Amino acid sequence: MIFALIGNFGTWEIILILFVALLVFGPGKLPEVAKTIGKTMGDIRRYTSGIQKEFQEAINLEDDTDAGKKPAVKTKVTDAVDAEDAANETEEAVVEAVEDQEAAVVEASEDREAATGAVAETIEPVAENEESSTAEEEKNDADTGAS
Repeated sequence: MIFALIGNFGTWEIILILFVALLVFGPGKLPEVAKTIGKTMGDIRRYTSGIQKEFQEAINLEDDTDAGKKPAVKTKVTDAVDAEDAANETEEAVVEAVEDQEAAVVEASEDREAATGAVAETIEPVAENEESSTAEEEKNDADTGAS
């Protein structure tokens, strides 16, 4: 079913998409993102099948000439519209969740870059101190040897 939604993507395109997702979300977040997307896809599928069922029932009820079933048609259509609205809200929530996760990934990468820079700044003075200590020791050794 999922491949029907993908269209004309081949194996290499799918591998490229998975690789980019791995780079963007990282190996730690990728299972969580996949679980969220899978759960959302299942919810959307359930809502759309429910909507289709409701419309089909509404059409079947509309074909009936029994006057007692006419108000039920309006109720069924209203229920179907409500279900469609719920599906749209769920889709919007998923988009918002993905955007939040992307923002968290960007923030984490910025924090990692800042930490890397701080470590580099810490290492440079230590290296300079080691070089000056070594030079002083050599000078002291030379002075001791000359005595």
